[in-house]
Amino acid sequence: MSKSVLKALIELYRNWMPEVVRDWMFSIRNGRFLSRINESRPEIISFLESNHEGIGLEEKGIILDFIKKKGLHTFPYLDLDIENTYSLNDIKKSDDGQYFAEYFGFPMYFKSQTTRKANLDYLNGLIVEQNPKSPHCYMSGFFEINEDTILADLGGAEGNFSLSMIDKVKKVYIFEGDPDWITTLSRTFKPFGNKVEVVPFFVSNHNSEKTITLDTFFLDKPLPNFIKIDVEGHEDAVLAGGERIL
Repeated sequence: MSKSVLKALIELYRNWMPEVVRDWMFSIRNGRFLSRINESRPEIISFLESNHEGIGLEEKGIILDFIKKKGLHTFPYLDLDIENTYSLNDIKKSDDGQYFAEYFGFPMYFKSQTTRKANLDYLNGLIVEQNPKSPHCYMSGFFEINEDTILADLGGAEGNFSLSMIDKVKKVYIFEGDPDWITTLSRTFKPFGNKVEVVPFFVSNHNSEKTITLDTFFLDKPLPNFIKIDVEGHEDAVLAGGERIL
């Protein structure tokens, strides 16, 4: 099946299938996904119990205790029940039907044609991954952002990081190549005018119709002094394309 046909079928499904049915389908898919992941739990427990290299006994004990009680999870050191702070009532709908939620005091929009339940799960996932205890948290005491910061947000997605920093920085460039996210980002950051520029490219080590290098983009612009990179495994290519500015 070609990508264009698949995209058309997805659009048809989202436009005509009732939201309650799509939520039900989402729950089934998510449940099956988690079930497949946890099929590996006995094997991982056995490995940890028999392997005595590369990890301290105390940390190994914490990991084993968590997996045995709660199963496998991306962020195994968090109490997930406490971290999920948003409810369905916090997911609101605009006049034209696009869902959004207040994030750091600002409306943050989700992709169009998504469901309230799916967006709630997505938003609570962001809260968990940006917890200070999470290995995915972008900030720590080591990093500093202030009113002179020029922020380059690589892999912007919904824009949660830039939105959380928007009041603290001088300028933000959000790089995102997904067309659905580009439209959504433009809506979320419209109130901030020229302070935010959504760059509709993936960042890489070469220039094309869909990609751009950091060296090329910042050739005639003030250089960023804070770069956040979350590009799903393409970090090496990003760095290779930014040798001059680095």
